[in-house]
Amino acid sequence: MPKPEHEPLGNSQLPQAGLPLWNLGFRPFFMGAAYFGALSVALWIYIYRSGAALYPQTVSPSLWHAHELLFGYVLAVIAGFLLTATKNWTGKQTLHRAPLAWLFFLWLAARLSLLVGAIPLAISAALDLAFIVWLFIAIAGPIIAARQKRQYAILGKLVFLLCCNALFYLDALGVINGVAYPAIYTTLYVVIGLILMMSRRLIPFFVEAGVGYKIQLRNSTTVDLASLFVFLGFFLCEVFFPSSGYQYFFAGLLVPILSIRAWWWYTPGVLKKPLLISLYLAYLGIVFGFVLFALVPLTAITPLLAVHMLTIGGIGLVTVSMMARVSWGHSGRNIQEPPKILGWIFTGLLLAALTRVLAPLFSKLSYPEWVVFSASLWVVSLLCFALVYTPIWLRQRIDRQYG
Repeated sequence: MPKPEHEPLGNSQLPQAGLPLWNLGFRPFFMGAAYFGALSVALWIYIYRSGAALYPQTVSPSLWHAHELLFGYVLAVIAGFLLTATKNWTGKQTLHRAPLAWLFFLWLAARLSLLVGAIPLAISAALDLAFIVWLFIAIAGPIIAARQKRQYAILGKLVFLLCCNALFYLDALGVINGVAYPAIYTTLYVVIGLILMMSRRLIPFFVEAGVGYKIQLRNSTTVDLASLFVFLGFFLCEVFFPSSGYQYFFAGLLVPILSIRAWWWYTPGVLKKPLLISLYLAYLGIVFGFVLFALVPLTAITPLLAVHMLTIGGIGLVTVSMMARVSWGHSGRNIQEPPKILGWIFTGLLLAALTRVLAPLFSKLSYPEWVVFSASLWVVSLLCFALVYTPIWLRQRIDRQYG
């Protein structure tokens, strides 16, 4: 379990040299994720409305959009979190200064090469895969040196993401046909699985520490195992046997299992803390995504709407919430007094999810109009978050610690 965010991260005796942006991994990668998450979706709006082909010609617009949000935006958030948390877990310095800058620019080069579509796809693939390999090495070194065997599972997930990304590029390059979509959806559900796993530990931990009164929230090993195996059944059927229809059955089973956790983790104090309610709502967004999946065989709801509930309402809200919390706490600030504008930012992301998923079902406006409106809410929310937090990422900790 990571240490509380307000604790100093790193060696206070290290001299403050150069731009603080390169002191610790959350700084450049959260900043890059926030701006890229906004700008790539803004470009997606242009592609969606105009039909322009600004992506590699062998990659469809929808695949480019999904790939860049998962392996661009989400993986940048994961990189920033792991480079920061690993230092806490192991007590050993992770990448900083020049090596951290080079790792970040490798990620950025891969993103820009796919944004403009003017660079050979093989070069984009090499840059993107090299980034994941380097990230793996950067995380594995401290974990193995500290003999943190309980963190080996994280290394395994990075290898898994590397394989999925490699399959995507092999399909795009024409080496193997028909594996891009399964690779993308596998990545999506691995990320959802990670969020469910981390939520089980972090939401009760943060709530107990942050509501301002003594409370002990409940968890259950039986519920944990049930959610794990039922989610695995959903994942296998959805990705590898979609025509079976059993994924909707497993989604229906997941709803009460995950809802039990939500009931156990709720306490009225959550509603008064933006950094708590946002995490809680993100978890509920995932639950609601599975509700929509379960309703697919019975209603006009399509799997694509359920997927966007999982991605915008689940992944989107939880990643911004975690970036906000980690950046605020790890810069030496009081986690109980975050920026007031965060409430509006989280509201914008929540509305982006609801307008993308529910509005097309009940409104007379055309589906493309709601897609653009939802994407615009996402762009504005991410840009607001990036602008508010950029000074934090660029300046040293307020307690003058190195980190």
